[in-house]
Amino acid sequence: MEHKLMSGNFCDQVRFEPNSWIHWDAIRALRNLEEVQNGFLTEASITWEEQNDYMTKHGKNFFVAMYNTHVIGYVGVVEDDIRFC
Repeated sequence: MEHKLMSGNFCDQVRFEPNSWIHWDAIRALRNLEEVQNGFLTEASITWEEQNDYMTKHGKNFFVAMYNTHVIGYVGVVEDDIRFC
């Protein structure tokens, strides 16, 4: 039996694209979700300034998962550590 999230061509509509500055705030919003923070060693809300500095340095190592025009996730590799949401 197919899972409901997989039906209706949902997976066919999700695409990955290289990260760029236009995605940085969406990535920050995902990272700041309480349920996502539980997966990090240090739980802390990321400010825009911290995100800007981090993405300026490491943003080229990330891809974003897009559904229509919405960022629904990301994946990246920084210092041999895989980061995803």
